[in-house]
Amino acid sequence: NIENFIYNSEHGDFSYSYLESATSPNVPPHMHDSYEIYLFLQGDAVYSVEGNLYDLSHNDILFTNSRELHSPIFKSDAKYTRALVFLKLNFLSEFITKEYNPFYGIEQRKLGQQNKIDAKLVEEYGLDEKFRNIDYYTRNSLPQSNLMIKTNMVQIISTISSILSITDKKFHRSNKVQNIIEYINENLYEEISLDKLENELHLSKFHLSHLFKDQTGYSIGQFIAQKRVLKAKDLLINNVPVSEIAAKVGFNDYSNFYKTFKNITGVSPKNFTKIL
Repeated sequence: NIENFIYNSEHGDFSYSYLESATSPNVPPHMHDSYEIYLFLQGDAVYSVEGNLYDLSHNDILFTNSRELHSPIFKSDAKYTRALVFLKLNFLSEFITKEYNPFYGIEQRKLGQQNKIDAKLVEEYGLDEKFRNIDYYTRNSLPQSNLMIKTNMVQIISTISSILSITDKKFHRSNKVQNIIEYINENLYEEISLDKLENELHLSKFHLSHLFKDQTGYSIGQFIAQKRVLKAKDLLINNVPVSEIAAKVGFNDYSNFYKTFKNITGVSPKNFTKIL
């Protein structure tokens, strides 16, 4: 009762997958080093992005960039279907110019805001049709397949950016979980403890821990660790010495940094630099 079609580009800068499952999968909170564009087709789920919850319906599009922690949260074990693209900038590099960057609208958002395009707009702008075109050309190795994948993909990205520019950018961050996330993001490189959060946000640490886990699907500690490791990866990519990174990203000692980095990425910091 599972169909899972996966296509990967030759250079690893684009992948497409189509999943149809009789039951809902278990997907832990995660981040990618690429953009994720997710066409929701069937299921009983909401999507958590940086603590904001998005209800999902047939033909909604949900997207994230490489700095947004996210996960689907399934409300039941219903049948689940989705199409999914992972995309890096260089896959569409020939379409990025000084005059126009199709990724501009996606990058200008605040983290966790405006991550969903409602089905009505998806259908109005033909984004669902462009997903079907990508599905067709990834499944069929034709002379024009690579060109058609790219042209449909750049239309999806540029259309999402256009929609973001004309839709209401006001996003209310009044709930307590968003206050926790904003504090963490603004103080990521300093010591952050539950006691400090309790004092800063005037919430019981037991209450805020439960609230955060209940709404986002991950603990406060997991969120902080993921964010710090993400920043560490950026520093490694930019050739900052491994010995300096632990302190720069808020870890109190190197051994703690090493253990956390390897647990999240699967490799040590030094080995990560070798596979770049």
